[in-house]
Amino acid sequence: MGMPLEIGVNKASWRPKVAIIIDDLGYHRDLDLQFIRLDLPLSFAILPWAPFTKAATQEACRRGREILLHQPMEPRDYPCIEPGVGALLLSMDEALLKGTLHKNLRQVPGARGVNNHMGSSFTENRGKMSMVLRELKKLGLFYVDSRTTNETVGLEEAKKIGVPAAERTIFLDNNPAREAISGQIRKLMMAAKRSGSAIGIGHPYGQTVDMIRKYQNALKKEVFLVPVSELVR
Repeated sequence: MGMPLEIGVNKASWRPKVAIIIDDLGYHRDLDLQFIRLDLPLSFAILPWAPFTKAATQEACRRGREILLHQPMEPRDYPCIEPGVGALLLSMDEALLKGTLHKNLRQVPGARGVNNHMGSSFTENRGKMSMVLRELKKLGLFYVDSRTTNETVGLEEAKKIGVPAAERTIFLDNNPAREAISGQIRKLMMAAKRSGSAIGIGHPYGQTVDMIRKYQNALKKEVFLVPVSELVR
C-alpha cells in the first residue's frame, strides 16, 4: 500500500506566489528609482524612447531586477489617444511590426519579456498579435498580457504559438487613492491564496510606492514574491 501523498509535505511552509510589475517606467526618474531600490523582487516594465528609459534600465540591471519592454500598442480611441513613440499599430505590416519591436528592444537592453502598454485595440486582433508573438518566440522572450481589454487574445495566442505567457490579475492603482491601493494589494494576496499565484500591475505613483513599502513585510511573509518570469507558462 503506497504512502499518502500528503506525508512529508509541510503545508505550513507553502506560500502562494505573487509577482508585481511596475509599468510605465521612463518618465519619472525619481519615482522610478524609488521602486527599483525597494528590497523586493519586483519586475519593471520600461517604456522605450522615454526621457529616463536608459537611467531606469541601467539601475534595474545594476540591482539585478527583472526588466520587461513595456511595448506601446494601439488603443481603441487611436489617434485621439496616443500610445507613444514606438507603438505597434494595426496599420503596420509584419515587417514594420517586427522592425519597430526590435528597435524598442534595443532601447531596453536586458529585457527578458514584453507586456503591452495600452493596446485595447491591438491585443484584440488575432493576426497582428500572432505576428508579434511569433517574433517573441524567436527571440526567447516571454509575454505578459496587461489585459487592457476583456476581449484580448494575447494569452490565448501565446499559448497556441508556444510563447511562455501569463496575464495580469489585478491593477493595483487604477484608483490612485492610498486606501484603494491598500485594498488592491490585499485583493492580490487573496487571489494568490485562492489560485496559487497572481500578478499585480502598478504604476509610478508616489502613493503606490508608499503602499508597497507599507506592505513589504506582508508580501515577504504571507506570500512568496517572485519576478513575473517565474509565473509564465
